[in-house]
Amino acid sequence: MAKRYFLLLSILFCTHLNAQISFGGFPYPEVIKSTQSVRTARSLETIILPAIDSSAIASQDEAIRMGGTQFAFSHKVCFTPENSGVLLTDSLGTKVWRLRVRSEGAYSLNVIFNRYRLEKGEKVFIYTPSKSHIIGAFTEKNNLPEQLLATAPVEGDEIIIEYISPKGCNGELSVGSINHDFIGLRKLPSFDNSLYCQIDVTCENRYSEEKRSGVLIIINGTTYCSGNLINNTACDGTPYLLTASHCLNFNSLSKSEALAATCVFFFNYQTPHCFPGIRGNMEMSISGAEIMAFDGERDLTLLQLSSQPPVDYMPYYAGWDASDTPAENVFCIHHPEGDLKKIASDSDSPKKGTFLCSGMFAAEGHWIVDFWEEGLTENGSSGSALFNQDKRIIGALSGGYSDVSCEERGFDAFYRLGIVWEDNYKREGLKTFLDPTESGALTCDGFDPYRRGCSRIGNFRTYDELYYTTSEEEFLTGHNNLNIRHFAERFYLPQGGEVYGIHFIPETGSFNSKYPIYVHLYSGDEKPENLLHSQLVKLQNQQYVGRTNEIQNKILESLTKRDNYLRFDQPIVVDSTFFIVFELPENYSDKFSLYHTKLKTTGNSSYFKQGNNWLSFENHPVSPGAISMMIEPVVRRPEKTDLQDVFANPISFDVIPNPSDGEVKILINSTEEVKIELYDIAGRAIYNATEDKQEHTLPSSLFREKGLYLLKIISSETIQTQKIIRK
Repeated sequence: MAKRYFLLLSILFCTHLNAQISFGGFPYPEVIKSTQSVRTARSLETIILPAIDSSAIASQDEAIRMGGTQFAFSHKVCFTPENSGVLLTDSLGTKVWRLRVRSEGAYSLNVIFNRYRLEKGEKVFIYTPSKSHIIGAFTEKNNLPEQLLATAPVEGDEIIIEYISPKGCNGELSVGSINHDFIGLRKLPSFDNSLYCQIDVTCENRYSEEKRSGVLIIINGTTYCSGNLINNTACDGTPYLLTASHCLNFNSLSKSEALAATCVFFFNYQTPHCFPGIRGNMEMSISGAEIMAFDGERDLTLLQLSSQPPVDYMPYYAGWDASDTPAENVFCIHHPEGDLKKIASDSDSPKKGTFLCSGMFAAEGHWIVDFWEEGLTENGSSGSALFNQDKRIIGALSGGYSDVSCEERGFDAFYRLGIVWEDNYKREGLKTFLDPTESGALTCDGFDPYRRGCSRIGNFRTYDELYYTTSEEEFLTGHNNLNIRHFAERFYLPQGGEVYGIHFIPETGSFNSKYPIYVHLYSGDEKPENLLHSQLVKLQNQQYVGRTNEIQNKILESLTKRDNYLRFDQPIVVDSTFFIVFELPENYSDKFSLYHTKLKTTGNSSYFKQGNNWLSFENHPVSPGAISMMIEPVVRRPEKTDLQDVFANPISFDVIPNPSDGEVKILINSTEEVKIELYDIAGRAIYNATEDKQEHTLPSSLFREKGLYLLKIISSETIQTQKIIRK
């Protein structure tokens, strides 16, 4: 029986970072004291988008002619503050535009702004009417040369778009499309959509760096694919990403260029620590890219992301080999069916061959993998890199057999780097971009752009087991009848460092703006003592589903059994010992609880607050014993090195005099605008200011009592702290 061939179609998605990084904050107060009238978000007139059916989806899919697997229908619209929604001006002259839109039956909605040019101070948020899911703020830092912005999906079939423009600002905003998710992109469970024989990348101990190069891509808010960050001979951290041309548009460079600007790239979407049944986080993403090299006949696309992945994303630029030498063995890192990151491997050497997919690709242009010994590729794997035994990229996936199964693990065709290396058909090949030093090299090693990078630390050991609470039990690390609502996990960094955010895994619970959960960062030795940072738990909760045959009606707004990443507003400097504290609401609609290990004989790292006292879990009144909670900070250690970060932007400052019995001068060695904050010994904020000069004075009236004060200097890259002693 003849085999049928197919393109391994994928989903592409862009968000977060200076392209679509969310910069925190919250929408404007719901009731606005307006010079015009008082209108609440709930009183907004809702725009109902036209209904869609299978014929409309098929027609649009045919018109798009992209290689990705379509998950959303694109409603083309033209909504601006001038022609729709409600535009109000408050007593301070701040303009607030709100637009409420519904697309009946959508699992989620994502937005593409076809005109996005914000000025400093302006913000955009997108949220559900209940505010259970909020993304943003998007600011002037999200401005792109193309003046486009693609956003992550917001769950449900109704959203509010909010544009805040302070007096004197004149930004421009226009909504060009609202995309209706019809297959359940965010429906939970949103993993295990790929075949049972797929291998989670975190369950494979090899290739620890190469794993970090793999990303999931969403294109135009409607389709998805895979791709890999790739290095160049200058090792300068240029954010190049290799994928397949059919993921955007098969042969049209102009259409692909337009689609590249709509892409969202997700980093570290993978199961944490090979825990079965735990979904990965989707809070690490970048929006927008530009095509650098494109060859539809050979399936090549090289993108440059709109921003460098930040240090807490822990990116890695994979090495490559364009010598066209057959590999001894190969592996592939990919997102089949838009699922968590997987790995496939084969100990045999791939062969040069032709991919006979409707005569689409050039002859002898691919590496052929006949059979994967571990794992396999599926729809959504397109564009993922093929690595050789030296952990260097030698090609990227075009497609394979359509009747893929755990018994039929091939064949697969990856276009060869060697055949797209030089210029051809009046288009620049990879050489121009991946060998900018003109070294003539045909191989290049991988590269970590942050020599002092971030790491994810935790207190549980590889042999510790997660504890699952039965329905009859009270939650040991969550809501309980004892009214214990504060839980702390202790961490130790010998030389201190910076905390960029935290990963945490709830066993149960939903986030609700009416019943907020807070995370606090404390210093201290044996218990939380001095407050360093507080932040409301507000996450994007972006989850994926790839393969489904029917539309279900209910959207679950839960972060249960998934790895969540809460990025701090700014990195926080800590000394050797610090505590992450969860504060749960006394009143709640849904209980919340964190996963923890089963009781251990030694090694307790968890604490709870009873009354005003912090106690070890070894002294718990109901279930005493040593445990560790599933909380993991992302930290950056201060190791000394002669190698500098590619993207480092250090700021130094002096405090004079210190100790002091009068005013204090801060001398800042930078022309960058910084934020200055002062806290008393109890952790209360007593002063804040913004300064773009190199000298700032703290008046003596701020220091009302003798003792220690904490000064924070917040730049665009870091938070630095220093103690001030009042004599």
